[in-house]
Amino acid sequence: MSEGGVSLLELLDSIIERVNSLRSMFVVLILGSLILSPAAIILSLIVIFHPLILFLLMRQQPFLAWILFSASIGTMLLSLITLYFSLKEYRFFTKWSRRYREYLLKKEKLEEELKREGLT
Repeated sequence: MSEGGVSLLELLDSIIERVNSLRSMFVVLILGSLILSPAAIILSLIVIFHPLILFLLMRQQPFLAWILFSASIGTMLLSLITLYFSLKEYRFFTKWSRRYREYLLKKEKLEEELKREGLT
């Protein structure tokens, strides 16, 4: 341990504890993203590929039609990126509980060994 500071292990312990306490909030955010991203992709595809939406708008307001088309493409791309990262993080947090329990067991074993050797 450094003088007047926090050791690296204590810092890592506090980060892991914080992530574990925020895990449920992360899962809610991820699930919301897993629901909203496909909905945004579907709506963007409807706007882009529906035969009447852009056609009628293009005849009356061409500039607005291009803005809508560009916004739909942008929304679809951002939603695909969000969906990718949400799936990646969902896989991480589904494994988190098991890995956190293993971490706690290893931490307890290490603390017991250090106490037996008189290092703490």
